[in-house]
Amino acid sequence: MYIDGYKKLRGFSTGGLAGESGSPAEMFRKNEERRARKTGMVRGLGSPNDVVEEEINEPISPVQDYFDMLYKGNLEYEGGLKEVEVEEQDDSYKGVGYARGATQSAIENIIREESISRGIDPDIAIKVYRAEGLNSYQSKEKYNGKRERSYGPFQLFIDGGLGNDYQKETGGDLTQENNIQDITRQIQWSLDYVAKTKSWSPWKGIKKINMDKNEGLSGSKAIGNWKD
Repeated sequence: MYIDGYKKLRGFSTGGLAGESGSPAEMFRKNEERRARKTGMVRGLGSPNDVVEEEINEPISPVQDYFDMLYKGNLEYEGGLKEVEVEEQDDSYKGVGYARGATQSAIENIIREESISRGIDPDIAIKVYRAEGLNSYQSKEKYNGKRERSYGPFQLFIDGGLGNDYQKETGGDLTQENNIQDITRQIQWSLDYVAKTKSWSPWKGIKKINMDKNEGLSGSKAIGNWKD
């Protein structure tokens, strides 16, 4: 980046061109000294009260102004990149174990779209997700003295539960599928199961939120798009 090179030229780090006699860095340093004498302050060190009485009439090099422009432009560019990175992150999601991009808002958008395509009430499906896999990709509950092996937005259980069926039918591995693409397939498969059985009964989370096992499923049907 220009900005790193310019920092070196201005003497912000040692080595290279910095300090070489007759080099651009030396010329920049002298220009800075001239600026300091004219303004009565040294950037980052002095204050407006540190007045230098010496009068200097030498002009400031246009090369200095040119690199100042590059320096400021690259600062703005780097700042812009940092802002974009922040915008890509979900500012409220605290889920553990989900890959980057698999944010709460992204997951809920997928659940909503896939629910509507199956005739399932999307608000109900999202309620189940929030009662199940919202806070952690793998369940934090205990099963036979160990951490329960349930995974994903709908916490598919792989020790004798829906997770085993999912893995058999899709060829997937729930212990590794925390990215948004595989999570989409998990959602599609889970909602197909619900649409076929007309029941949320395999999900224990519905009891925590006092939800009826058949809620939001009237007229629902599976579409099998997880096979694509």
